[in-house]
Amino acid sequence: MIEKNFDIAFIADLALREKQIQQNYRPVIAVHKWFARRPGTLFRGLLLSEFSDKPLRESFYKSNNFQGLHVADPFMGGGHRFLRPIESVAMSQGLI
Repeated sequence: MIEKNFDIAFIADLALREKQIQQNYRPVIAVHKWFARRPGTLFRGLLLSEFSDKPLRESFYKSNNFQGLHVADPFMGGGHRFLRPIESVAMSQGLI
């Protein structure tokens, strides 16, 4: 359950480091640094907090399998909400 399992301090630390790295390195999905890009660690943390049975700090760096899970992202923004579920073998659907 996301209300219990989401570790704000853990994700905030990871997200800060990710955003600092993006000042020098641009991943494929980061088109321009001034767009409102949310850190991928945030969406990975949200997915794991909601669907994993393990604590977030324990499951974040491990492989996760959410086969059968469907995640819908109708806006597809910067792509994180679309790509992060696919990393965990979940189905991800979006509209273009």
